[in-house]
Amino acid sequence: MKLSLKYKLLSVFFLVVVTGISTFFFFSRKTFLEDKKLFVMDWSLTTQKASTSEIKLELKSRLDELQVLLPRIFSAPAKTPINSPQITLGLSERINSEILAITFYQAAGDKYAAFRKHENQKLLDTLGLSTTA
Repeated sequence: MKLSLKYKLLSVFFLVVVTGISTFFFFSRKTFLEDKKLFVMDWSLTTQKASTSEIKLELKSRLDELQVLLPRIFSAPAKTPINSPQITLGLSERINSEILAITFYQAAGDKYAAFRKHENQKLLDTLGLSTTA
């Protein structure tokens, strides 16, 4: 059976087109999968950086509040509760709801001795905790 030249050329063109499209889709799929992996890694890194930044800002905010609070607690009379207006005046309500107790220690040679302790008894009672030591 003989095929005409027209059908032979048509089959060669068809074969070239199919081969070209197959090659294109193979490399496109490979590139797509690599880009997808890179996108997921980049998204994870971005999320991690945002979370880290948020944690740093929150920690800095808390430390700034404690920098204001600690001298007030240290200079207050020994039995003054943490949530007294003398200590928390002008500070956020968050301080009263988060600090359970603070103990100040003084170096005595190689050992440390507690010389001032403040407890947030209201918060301890609310949480059902008791102080030890």
